Formats: sequence, C-alpha cells, structure tokens
Amino acid sequence: MTRLFLFVFALLICFHSLCFAGISAHAEAKNIATTISERTDDRERQVETPVFDPGKVTFNVNTKLEKYQYFTLGKPPRFLLDIYDAKPGFKERTFRMDDSCFEGLRIGAYSDKTRFVFDSACGDLSNVKVTELDSGLVVSWGKIEKDYSGSPITLVFDEAEIKNILQLISDVSGVPIMASPEVKGKITLRLIDVPWDQALDLVLDVNQLKKTKRDGIVYIDKAQKQHSIASNSKNVPPSKPSHPPVLELNVTLAESSGNKALDAEETGTLDVEIVNTGKGHAQDVEAVIAVSPPVRGLDVAKKVTFGDIPAGGKVTRSVKLAAGESLETTSARVTVTPYEANGFEPAPVSLVFDCNKLEPPNLILADLGIADQNSNARIEPLEIVELTARIQNTGQGDARGVMARIELGPNVFLAAGSDTNFELGELKSGAYEDVSFSFYTNRRIKNGEQIPVTVQIDESRPRFAQSTALALEMNAPARKNHQVVVQSVQASANAKAPITQATGLSVDVDNNIPIGTKAGEYDIAVVIGNRDYTVAGVPQVKYAIRDARIMQEYLIRTLGFDKKNIIFTENADLSEFNMIFGTDRDPRGKLAAWVDPKGSSRVFVYYTGHGAPDLKSGDAYFVPVNADPLYLSASGYSLATLYKNLAEIPTKQMTVVLDACFSGNSEQGLLFRNISPAMVKTKALAKGPAKAIVFTSAGVDQVSAWYHEKRHSMFTYYFLKALQGAADSNQDRKVTVAEIEGYLTEKVPYMASRLNNIIQEPSVNGDRSVVLAELK
Repeated sequence: MTRLFLFVFALLICFHSLCFAGISAHAEAKNIATTISERTDDRERQVETPVFDPGKVTFNVNTKLEKYQYFTLGKPPRFLLDIYDAKPGFKERTFRMDDSCFEGLRIGAYSDKTRFVFDSACGDLSNVKVTELDSGLVVSWGKIEKDYSGSPITLVFDEAEIKNILQLISDVSGVPIMASPEVKGKITLRLIDVPWDQALDLVLDVNQLKKTKRDGIVYIDKAQKQHSIASNSKNVPPSKPSHPPVLELNVTLAESSGNKALDAEETGTLDVEIVNTGKGHAQDVEAVIAVSPPVRGLDVAKKVTFGDIPAGGKVTRSVKLAAGESLETTSARVTVTPYEANGFEPAPVSLVFDCNKLEPPNLILADLGIADQNSNARIEPLEIVELTARIQNTGQGDARGVMARIELGPNVFLAAGSDTNFELGELKSGAYEDVSFSFYTNRRIKNGEQIPVTVQIDESRPRFAQSTALALEMNAPARKNHQVVVQSVQASANAKAPITQATGLSVDVDNNIPIGTKAGEYDIAVVIGNRDYTVAGVPQVKYAIRDARIMQEYLIRTLGFDKKNIIFTENADLSEFNMIFGTDRDPRGKLAAWVDPKGSSRVFVYYTGHGAPDLKSGDAYFVPVNADPLYLSASGYSLATLYKNLAEIPTKQMTVVLDACFSGNSEQGLLFRNISPAMVKTKALAKGPAKAIVFTSAGVDQVSAWYHEKRHSMFTYYFLKALQGAADSNQDRKVTVAEIEGYLTEKVPYMASRLNNIIQEPSVNGDRSVVLAELK
C-alpha cells in the first residue's frame, strides 16, 4: 500500500511539473508571436487569419488598406478577392465553409497581392458584397445589416441629377467620388440626418449602381458591369487537363495615325494574343482590362473572352480603344490580367503608351498661282485665267474630311469644264493639296479693284472650317504657277513625341530609344530579317523580324537615318538578296544605285537570320528563306560576294552588322537534314571590305544564341543596348566602335554561357575610333 501511494505521488509530481512546463512554453511562444507581429507591422502589410461568421468573412489587415479588387469567374463559379501589397500572416491555405453559398476558401500568395478564392456551392454569386472597414474588408452574402459611421447628411431633392447627388456626398464626406459616363439619370429622395455612407448605398441600390474603392477614390459604375467577368450559366466545372497548358500573353497597340500614340478623337485597338505552347488545353480563358490610374477621355472594354485554347493554338482579340475630345496628354497604363479555369493563367501584361490631347488642325490658303492666256501674269477682263490654290494644314493635328469650295462673286464667271467643289479627304499636319479652276470676268471690275473670289475650306468638324477671300486685283501683277512657293512648316516645340516598345515593352531596349544626331542626306541603310524559312527541316529564327524592326527604329532615331533611305526587307529570298546587293557577275544592285556616286554616303548593313557553309567548299553563305541548305552554292547568297560588291560602292563610311552564325547550326538544331555534324565544316570567314567596320555575332564554328527573356537574339540585344548608351563608358554621349566592342565582348560570351551553356564570341574589325552614334 505504501509503495502504491509513493508511485501515485510521484506521478502527480511529474504531471504537475509537466503542466507548469507547458504553461511556460505557451507563454514564451505567445511573446515570440507578438514580437514577430510587431516586426511584421514595420516591414510589410499582412492579412490576418480570416474570421468566419454566418453569411460573412472578415479580413483584417495589420496596416492601412491601400488597394483591392474583386470579381467573379465561371466554370466553375467562384468569387475572387485580391488584396494588393499584402502577404498572408497565417500558414493555412484552405478553409472549409459549411455554408449554403460557399463550400470553401482558398488562399494564394503572389508577389504583389494575396488572393482569396471562394468556391461557390450554389452557383449564384449575385448577392455577394464587399464592405470596407477601417482595418480591412468584409465579404458578405445574403441580407447582412451594415454598420454606417458617416457623418449625418440631409438630402431632399425632386428630380435631381444622380451625378449632382454624388458630388454633394463627396463634398460632405471628403471622399473623392468618380462616376463612369454610363451613370446618368434623375432621382427624387428625402433623407433626413442619414449617415452619408448609408445615403450613398441607398442612392446606388435604387439606381442599380455599384462602387469600388481604389487608391482612395470611390468609382461608381453600372452594377452589371462592376468587378465582374461574365459567368458561364451552365456552371459546368472544367475538366482536369492531362498536361498543363503554358500560356503566353502578348499585347500590342494599333492606331490609325501611325505615331504609336493615341490621339484625341482617334480610335485604336489593343491586339491581345494568348498563345498556348504547352501540351494541355487551356479552358475558359478570359481577361480583365484596366486603365490605372484612369485617363479622362479614354474608354476601353473592361473584359475580353478567349474561350478554350487548344495545345499549340493561339487566340487573338482586338479590343477597341476610344479616345474622346477631352483626352488629356499623359502616359496611359493599360493592364491586361488573364484568368484560366484551372489557374494556368499567364502573368498580367501592362502596356504603356502616350495619350495626346486634341491638337487642332489649322487649314489655311498657303499660296496662289495663276496661268493667264497672254502670260503677262495679270488678270484682265474677258481673259480666261486658271488659278491654283494651295490648301495647307499648318496645325499640329491632322485634318479630316477636308473639302474646298470656290465661291464666285458678282461679275466673275466659271469657265466651261471647270469645277468649284473639291474633296481633299485627310490632310495630315504639314500636308497640302492643290486645287485648280478657271474663271473670267466682265469689264465692270475696274483696274486695281478686288476680284470677288473666296475659298471656303470645310472640315468634318465645323469648328475647324476657314473662309478666305483671295487677294486678286484686276490688272495687277500676280505670280505664275511655276512661281508658287510654300514656306515649310516648322515643327513646334510641343510636337507629338514618339512612343516607348511595345511590343514587349516590357523589353528595355525597345523603350526609351535615344535620339541621336541626324545622318547625312545620302546615308543609306539596309535591314534584313529572315525568320520564316520555307524549306522543310530548316528551323525558324524566332526573333529575327523583331530584331530587324527594332534595329530600324534605332537607325531612324539614334543614328539619324531618314526612313525613306532605309531598304527594309523581312523574309528575303535569293532574288531580293540579288536585287539589293547585286550578283557575282553584276555587283550593282539597289544599294549601289541609292548611294551618292561622289562617295559622300555612309552605308549601314544589318542582317539577322541563318548562315551556313556550303557542304562542298566550306564557304560561308547567307541562307535566304527559300534556300535549300544542301545546295547553298545555287540557292544561297555568298558572304564573299557581299563583301566584294560592297567594296565597289564608293562610301565615306561603311558598317556591316551580321547577327548570323555560319556554322550551319542553331539553337533549334542543325540546318542540314540527314547530315552528320562532322561533315559540316566552315572555312575562315571572308574579310570585309577595306576600311569597313564589320561586327559578327559569333565565331566561325559557334552558335548565335537567343535571349528569350528579352525576346531578341543575344547579340542584337546587346548591340542595341550599346547604342542606347550602355557602352558609353566615358559618358561623353559619343558611342564609338571601340566602346561597342568592349561592351559586346564582355556581355555576350558571359550571358550565352550563363543562359545557354554555349560559347559565343562576337568579333569586330575596322577602325575602333569611329563614332557610330552621337546621342543628344
């Protein structure tokens, strides 16, 4: 008995010690958690563990809430809430909800937000509401009473404009409220001492409006359009793919004026392309389109639907961009955020482009000229006179639907066969059109008197119309037609600025292309980009056309070439090589014909595409898109022929940039079908023309790599980066050949090895002291 008592007593002591140890450990853990929380407040915004109540979920945030958005998706129906610049402060990633509306809550952490996905149990998400709290948000459904804390307001109105009511609530509350153009109509109401936030909700509910708060601004829009992507009414859950789709999103801007910006009263499009390069099908693909911050006068659809995208397929949608007369001059950021039913959506893409306020045209009568019968340059009675009037637009904006009408006063008569109405159509800034008509007068207009002839210039927008009386006097000297002189219109200081690239814009060398000094009048450039090869087995050069187009932009902006002096060709076949550079028997091609025969021209030649050796001789050849690599001596264009023909062109300076390897190999494999790589051997490359500067992208037996992240070839990307100023080591705004060589030989081999595990060594020959670009 004594032994049993001692054993029980010992157990009690052990249990007591364990209890105290547990309490101590619990207290220590609580203190540690508190410390972490305090440090978190200083470091980043966190969302605390959701609090579940009947008909609602509360999300508390440890710092001030700045930005959030919510919307619905179909297939299957679900409600999504994004809280930006916040991380989840808890480990759980799923919560089960035993509720008639939702069956579960899933949490995803992204670099810029935390996403909460409510999986619907009923398919009806129309009654889901989001309410903002001081410290977070409440997602509620069903009939949940709200707590209003706004200061009291009294509204007694009869048939008042809704926008005026919203403005009054904004003035009382101090909260900025912005209503979409579709918010319109009148309302009669009588509210006495009602909290302003409750009054706002009442006005919105009665008029089927909804609100969203972003960046401290409350946006009001039609309820059926607010924060929603159309749900699929069938509520059919998506099938589970056997392989994942891999989606790539591309967004480009297209606009009619060609200035790569959106001008007031211009309609453009966002061309949104989603490509599925994976092995699985993408399902129910949609995208939300947002302009942030909003741009006054710019209207774009809020969503676009792509549907299912099969493996290897792509879908392109054109979304209308409408710029109104009130468009402001600013930089617009349009973000396209895609969604896929199974969560395989690509990252959002933001397109940044310039918006230009309305630049009005200025239609004037720029000059006059006459052709009289006796050629004495005087208008005389009874003499038939042909008059030419030059209509010019000297404004910064383009003129549309221009018409000119000749109005003849007393004693002036229209000659037979002549017309008085002329349709000129569009007149771009600085452009002009000539109109001609014939008339005669009687003797009632005396010498020195005004001849009453007026030119009425109309434009599709009446406010830009002009009426000008012609300065014609009877029997007074006048200019003849061959003496008509129009003063050139100088670009104003606030002329429209060019846009940063798109296309990708996201790519640094495509944006902020620097402006350089203007090239000479006779400076000529050739740009060839060969991507799409037609012979079976020859792989594409993925980024060749993109490389060529951006190179052309640098030639125009940075090297100062006139666009009309650039011979630009995409996917050149053998006949185009012969036409541009000449043949082995006749060296005179288009390039030779364009340069100044006196030798004052600078010539710049750029090629990107395949190169390969002839299998028998080992000589290097360019591969035109229709060439068969097995028979390059007949279907290719010899590098030696290029250099020989270029050497016969008289030039002041010549630069040749070749982004092609002549090893017959590429990132996608050998160009030669059914041939062992051991049989493909290239001789040492031919030497370039004397005094020419020659850049080559790789050694004779090496491969020119691609830089997929930048969507350019490795060599062209760093060549453009050098011209952008990265190679300007002494910061004198003059980029020399030596500086470019140093930059290329440092960057290209390192990145080719790091990204592709290959050896690629560009080379430069020629005078290293030459300044290739002089930046302003």
